[in-house]
Amino acid sequence: VNLCLLADRSWLKACGGNWPDLLEELLRTCPHLQRRLAGAIPLLPQPLSIFRVPYGFVYDPPADKPGNIYRLGDQVGVISSFSGDGMGIALHSGLLAASHYLHGLDAGHYHRRIRHDIASQIWRTGLLYRASRWPPGRRLLMGWTGLMPRSLRLAARQTRVPHAAVRQVMQLMP
Repeated sequence: VNLCLLADRSWLKACGGNWPDLLEELLRTCPHLQRRLAGAIPLLPQPLSIFRVPYGFVYDPPADKPGNIYRLGDQVGVISSFSGDGMGIALHSGLLAASHYLHGLDAGHYHRRIRHDIASQIWRTGLLYRASRWPPGRRLLMGWTGLMPRSLRLAARQTRVPHAAVRQVMQLMP
């Protein structure tokens, strides 16, 4: 089992500021997780990484430096986890980089294109994330989705790699 999570700093602090106490609180408050991890033996004494996730980051390539290094996944754009499209961006960026490489296009061209493909979705997801973290915004979002359940489908569509961009990259693949 690979356990990944995002924990607000205040929550981590309330749990004693350390991994064992945070894990104990997770298991105490989430019976499903407790069942899933029952009998599991940790391979490591603590997480490999604790880091602030740079939500909203979109790589902005220098105009004069095309180079031959293609940034992929989180190195080209970081979308809020709740959107569920981090892997979509990783896969799209990998296919787009491969198609650019195969067609002899430089990394600068690739970076401009991937930025075009993902910047808007990351920006929209950031708005939703910030609204969900602000109590009045959270109440507004929850009320709206209760009244208009179809708005969730719209939100999901607006926080994904655009279908047109996916179709274009698939047409470029051999």
